[in-house]
Amino acid sequence: MGWKVIKMEKTYAICNIEDLELIDFSQVSQTTDTTVRQSLNNQEFVLSYQVEPTFINNGQVVPNSILNHSDAKDLMKSPAWYEPETDE
Repeated sequence: MGWKVIKMEKTYAICNIEDLELIDFSQVSQTTDTTVRQSLNNQEFVLSYQVEPTFINNGQVVPNSILNHSDAKDLMKSPAWYEPETDE
């Protein structure tokens, strides 16, 4: 009898920068407040996780949006999160 491997997909939460100090980094993929990706205007940051963190589940942190991998990847390519390098 073979085992079936189930890959758990990550979930991405876009949160307000004011909530950064409320994050328990032991519950998310990022390790510290300096390793989170921030929007270019420094108003939002993104967290990723496989199991919903208690600080989101209990309402302490309310994300602006919850995204799957594909949608998070698209957001990270948007002008609010990514500035293309220019050759000067």
